[in-house]
Amino acid sequence: MGMPIVVDVRDPDVDEAVVEEVFDWLRFVDATFSTYKDDSEISRTLALLASKGKTAKYYQCDITRHRDVAHCVEAVVRDLGPVTGVLHGAGLNVPRRLEQVGLEQFEKILRPKMLGLLHVIRALDMTRIRHVTLLSSVIAHSGMTGNADYAFANAWATQLLRQIEDMNPHVVCRAFAFSVWAQIGMGERLNSVDTLGRLGVQAIEPDEGARWFADLMQRMWPSVELIVAGRMAGLPTLKFLSGQAPRSRWLDNILLFQPGVEVIAEVLLTLDSDPYLSDHNYDGALLFPAAVAMEAMAQVAAACVETLDVADLQLSLEGLRFDRPVVVPPAGRRIRIHAFAEEPTADGSVRVRVAVQAEVAGFRDECFSGVCVWGAAPTTWESTGPAMTQPLPFDPKERLYGSIYFQGPTFQHIEAFYELSARHCIARVGVSSQASLAVNAGPLILDSWETRDCFLHSIQVCVPQRRLLPLSIESLETRGFPKGQVYMSARERLQDDRDYVYDIEVFDEAGHLVEYIFGYRCRVVDRYSNEEVLEYIRALHELARLAGETGRTSVDELPEPDRAVF
Repeated sequence: MGMPIVVDVRDPDVDEAVVEEVFDWLRFVDATFSTYKDDSEISRTLALLASKGKTAKYYQCDITRHRDVAHCVEAVVRDLGPVTGVLHGAGLNVPRRLEQVGLEQFEKILRPKMLGLLHVIRALDMTRIRHVTLLSSVIAHSGMTGNADYAFANAWATQLLRQIEDMNPHVVCRAFAFSVWAQIGMGERLNSVDTLGRLGVQAIEPDEGARWFADLMQRMWPSVELIVAGRMAGLPTLKFLSGQAPRSRWLDNILLFQPGVEVIAEVLLTLDSDPYLSDHNYDGALLFPAAVAMEAMAQVAAACVETLDVADLQLSLEGLRFDRPVVVPPAGRRIRIHAFAEEPTADGSVRVRVAVQAEVAGFRDECFSGVCVWGAAPTTWESTGPAMTQPLPFDPKERLYGSIYFQGPTFQHIEAFYELSARHCIARVGVSSQASLAVNAGPLILDSWETRDCFLHSIQVCVPQRRLLPLSIESLETRGFPKGQVYMSARERLQDDRDYVYDIEVFDEAGHLVEYIFGYRCRVVDRYSNEEVLEYIRALHELARLAGETGRTSVDELPEPDRAVF
């Protein structure tokens, strides 16, 4: 039999979600419910726990009466053994303006939260108690119209918790000051979720709130009380850390800035402000480049965690997805870049989830998304660059751009190929940041995006018969590019009828690895049907094969195509 805890509950939904997480976290097989809830509600909770293989026992009493609580605790100890923990969730809320609340009504609101906790503590053997946890409310800090009595009750109970910890140093005390929950709980029953939403208070999703509870119960807190909330903008009585975000192309119009937590920036993409768009024209559609989006996401994520100490940490990108293209019409297209800091990890890394949304879908759908991770840099990157031979005797800018490569001059930095086949290529790429700096992008975090775009579109020459666009990247790690040029090696990892997946390594002239793009997935979007161009590229593949076998790279091996198609 496990060690019992006393769980006194009032809210039929939020408490159930939290209690389930308590069982998973503590792995107790017995719990005690001391409550005056409707039996049907408590039966539903017990059945839910039983369906998950948990065992709970229910004892009923009036928590506002000390004698009832004492008798209930005696029964628990007699049946289950000494109590080792308390989860106090009992409470009552009847919204009324303060001038409408008489002393009797005021005391009625106070009793479950204040006297209930006091009665439970007095009935227990505190030498055996390991933790006391209070389900409180952010209203104790922010206040709320018609909730002065409820705010007072929660604030008083939290103060009592501090005294309990002071008097019992072996007891871990925690007060969760939750904001409103979506779909369930007191806020939903009082129809306050929508009202608070209009004020800028975002409701907590039930699954998310329960996960936060379980996670926070396993952490050491800096103080007894912790506010657990969704977005809390628009409340003048509740102030959080403020600051000034750096300004750049991607942070020019900041809709929300909560340092260390969240940033939402809105950007109007236009040809005047973003001239590179004219050089990213796919069959008449101006596409916001994935390489530019990654830089924009990194800058907004960096602004989000500017107050944290990440200067000495290495930035990498994980789980990048390019689910929907952002097409920019002549009048421009508004996008929003939303960065949200995740909870700190055990290894000390800082993770920020970032998404790009477009107004075409009312900013609802994520077009691009990923996670920016600041963590300890690897001491060494073991891979070294391939031995360079003579480049293949053709000019990619003359022969490939404008045919299989749709990118215009801004992105035309592939200078030569050294190896080329259906599954692998090695190329030399010029490093340029002129376009990046021309659009007031601010200090670049990921270095030249026009150079990185070349890495992404280079693999098109491996499968020229199929037109590819980026779909996702598992991870991208970079140390920045040297001046002049770099060498990239792309190797196919797998393919199917729809997708091709590559790993790309980038080296400096000394053969040191400077960037690694792992799991770059491309989606087939169309077929390329210019047979003369395809014949020329097939000849390039064959020439590269012969060069690998014999070292011969004669231009005579190549057909002379009609220059009009290149």
